[in-house]
Amino acid sequence: MPLHSHVRRLVLLLLVLSTTFPDPVSSSCAGGVRDDAAIVAAAFRYVRNFRPQGVPACRPVRELRLPSRNLTGAVAWAALANLSALAALDLSGNALQGAIPGGFWRAPALRAVDVSGNQLGGSLRVEPNPRLQSLNVSGNRFTVVAGVDGLPGLDALDVSANRIRAVPQGLRRLTRLRRLDLSRNAMRGRFPGDLPPLDGVRFLNVSYNNLSGAVNASAVKKFGPSAFIHAGNASLVFSKDSPARPHPPPPPPRGTSAKKAHPARTAKSTATKTKRKKHLGVVAVAIVCGVASVVVLLCLVGSVACGVVRCRKRKNGDKEAEEKKVQWGEKEEDEVVVAAATSKGASAAPVVLFERPLMELTLADLAAATSGFGRESQLAERGGRSGAAYRAVLPGDLHVVVRVVEGAMAGVGEDDNPAAAAAAFRELARLRHPNILPLLGYCIAGESRLLWILSFLVGAVRFGEQVRWIASVS
Repeated sequence: MPLHSHVRRLVLLLLVLSTTFPDPVSSSCAGGVRDDAAIVAAAFRYVRNFRPQGVPACRPVRELRLPSRNLTGAVAWAALANLSALAALDLSGNALQGAIPGGFWRAPALRAVDVSGNQLGGSLRVEPNPRLQSLNVSGNRFTVVAGVDGLPGLDALDVSANRIRAVPQGLRRLTRLRRLDLSRNAMRGRFPGDLPPLDGVRFLNVSYNNLSGAVNASAVKKFGPSAFIHAGNASLVFSKDSPARPHPPPPPPRGTSAKKAHPARTAKSTATKTKRKKHLGVVAVAIVCGVASVVVLLCLVGSVACGVVRCRKRKNGDKEAEEKKVQWGEKEEDEVVVAAATSKGASAAPVVLFERPLMELTLADLAAATSGFGRESQLAERGGRSGAAYRAVLPGDLHVVVRVVEGAMAGVGEDDNPAAAAAAFRELARLRHPNILPLLGYCIAGESRLLWILSFLVGAVRFGEQVRWIASVS
């Protein structure tokens, strides 16, 4: 068999094998289109908490945004460079480790990269990419940034909160730069010689570095004093016409500065704090309302309990009065003991009534009926065989004489037992004589055994005669 036939068979065999075992990242999509989802899966193969289901298959990946997903591990950056349509990459707020190789920057459509708030470190060497417009590597552990002069279209650069000890070379060639943040690095360099032209820069922050040079008044006025907080050592001079050198509180620890958030994340945290404050306010109002409701409920329960206790006391008092009536056999006599309101004074002393309709009186009622035991109501002065006498008109048009006896009475005041005093007064009330006014009631007031005896006149027709008789016998 000729030799060329064997060569032809060998070539055909190689072609069959090449079509049978495709590239592991090649796609089974129609038309031989490369599957970007497989490329992304290969790039995050060694990253924990990554979910490839969110990447559509057989479609070009233009944006890959995975912020704050708790991603840990190392990314295969070289694989991401094969995403021909990738324009925006956001992996901020995770815990990714390792370094970013230079081959990643060869992605042809790459325009914005945000890897802030991770644990990336080493040297960040950027290869030329004229389309890259935004680069944010803040809050990492990079020690060197090189190759930025190969990014002529860069509009925003944030390398803050890293470990960079020198101003990146070629930074002054970035004439299109509008936002520049070099803060919290302890960088050495000259201001403004090593920086891009400040005329086109809108935002600048060089705080907490070791720069040297001179800061004029126009720069402080344009970017604000906060852009130059501890920006340099003693060789950094502020011009005479510029505001005083700013001296705010020292920077926070490295652990907190390494997680510096970009403006969108700061706004989100502010909104979260506002929501928490509102939630705490609602909880406080609910607690206050609950406590007030419990207090009101306790007050109501206490009021009901007091009412029940008073009703029981009244019922017990009525029962005791009925038992006393039965004991003494006074079926036709009406005796009422008025329970006065609780008071420290003697004005609330109760009055015991005999042989009259049910009437509730206290010492205060007697004082009101006699004009405070004044002279206009007085019938007989003190100094007689009894105390002073006063005229009073009680409810029901009852004309009475109130006689006041001070000190102990024979056979009555000597005993401190209230039951004995009541029995004595009942015995006196049974006495009937033409020259004696009937005793219909009495009142004992004060701890000094001061007795107030209430005498009622029988009939208003003989009132004038009885008054003259009272005055004569006094």
